[in-house]
Amino acid sequence: MAIVRFLRVLSVAGIALACGLACGLPAAAQVYANLNVSFQVGTPPPALVWDVPPPCPQQNWVWSPGYWAWGPAGYYWVPGTWVPAPQPNYYWTPGYWSWQNNAYVWNPGYWGPTVGFYGGVNYGGGYYGNGWVGGRWSNGVLLYNTAAVHVGSGIRHVYVNRAGIVGQPRGPIVSYNGGAGGVHARPSAAQLAAYRERRSGLTPQQQQHVQVAQQDRRLLARVNGGRPPVVSAARPFTPAARPAGFAPVTAQDRAAVRNTAVRPAPARAAAAPARPAHMGAPAHAAAPAHAAAPAHAAAPAHAARPQRPAAHPAPAHAAAPAHPAMHAQPQRPVAHPAPAAHHPAMQQHPAMQARPAMQQHPAMQARPAMQQHPAAAPHAPAAHPAPAHPQQQQPQHPPHG
Repeated sequence: MAIVRFLRVLSVAGIALACGLACGLPAAAQVYANLNVSFQVGTPPPALVWDVPPPCPQQNWVWSPGYWAWGPAGYYWVPGTWVPAPQPNYYWTPGYWSWQNNAYVWNPGYWGPTVGFYGGVNYGGGYYGNGWVGGRWSNGVLLYNTAAVHVGSGIRHVYVNRAGIVGQPRGPIVSYNGGAGGVHARPSAAQLAAYRERRSGLTPQQQQHVQVAQQDRRLLARVNGGRPPVVSAARPFTPAARPAGFAPVTAQDRAAVRNTAVRPAPARAAAAPARPAHMGAPAHAAAPAHAAAPAHAAAPAHAARPQRPAAHPAPAHAAAPAHPAMHAQPQRPVAHPAPAAHHPAMQQHPAMQARPAMQQHPAMQARPAMQQHPAAAPHAPAAHPAPAHPQQQQPQHPPHG
C-alpha cells in the first residue's frame, strides 16, 4: 500500500508540473511540484562539489548528499544535510541526472529498506557510486561508520570500516549518468530490487530544505559559477533557519532561463527507476515470447514425453484449442501400438487443422527443434493411418530446404 500511495503522489505531482509549465502557473508552484517528480532539461548540470559531511547532530539521522537541482532560475545547489529517516531501517537513495531521450532527466531520490541505483555518481559522504558506506541499521539503531562520516559527541553507536572508502577525486566530478562525458554505470539486480521496494520520496524536512536552497540566488549556478558558497549543512534549512548571507532570487534571474526547455519526462524515462525496471523486463519478456510455441516443443526433447501421456488423458482436450497439434504429439507415439483407440481424438481436430495457422504447421515441423523428436509424427496418422512414421521423416526435409 505504501508503494501505491507513493506512485499516486508522483502521478499527481507530475500532472501538476505539466499543468504549471503549460498554463504559466507561478514558478514556485511549478518547482514545488517537481521535487518528487522526474523531468528533463536541455542543458547538462554542472560538475558536483565535493561534499564533506559535518558531524551528525542526532542519532538515526541519515546523510543526504548535495546535488544540483533545477528551479525557476536554472540550476542551483542543494547543500548536503543530515535528515531524520522517516522510520527506522530506511536508507536514502539520492536522486541523479541521466541522459535519456536527448535530454538530461532528473530521477528523484527515495527512501527504502536498501540503497538503490543512483547513477554511479560519486556524491561523497559515503555515497561513492554504489550503496552507502556511512552507516548501517541494526535493530532499529543506525550505526555510523566514522571512517566515512563524522558524528557529534552525543552519538555512541559507531564503528570503523575503511572498505569502499573513496577520497576526493581529481578534477571535475561528473554529475550525471550516460551521454557524452557521463558516468556509464548500470543498475545491478539488487539495485533494481531496491527501486521496486522503495517506500517514499522526499520527507517534509527534505522538501523544505530544497525550497529554501532554491530561493537563495547565491546557490544559483549562474551566479556562483559552479562553486556555491554553502556546500553542506548540519541540519535541514527552514524558513526560520536559512543559510547565512541568504539573498533572494530575482526576477532577472528567472528571466535569464525562461527560454530553457523544461518538461515532464516520459513515463519510461522517468524511472530509474522505470528504466531499471525496463532493463529487468527482457529476462521475463523473452521467456513468454518463446514459450508460446517452443515451450511445448522443448518439453518432449527433455525427456518430458513419457510424462505427458500420463497427464494428458484429462488435459489433452482442454489444452488442444491453444495448441491442438502440439499437445497431441506426446500421446500418439506412446499410444501407437493401439492407434485405433486414439483415432477418434485425431478426428475431432479437423476443424482446428483447417485454420490458417494450422495450415502452416508443416513449416513449424521443419524447425530443428521439431525434427529432433517424433513430435510431428502423430500429426500424420490422421492422413496416413499405417505408414505415418516411415514416411513422415522424409517429407520434412523439402520444406526445411
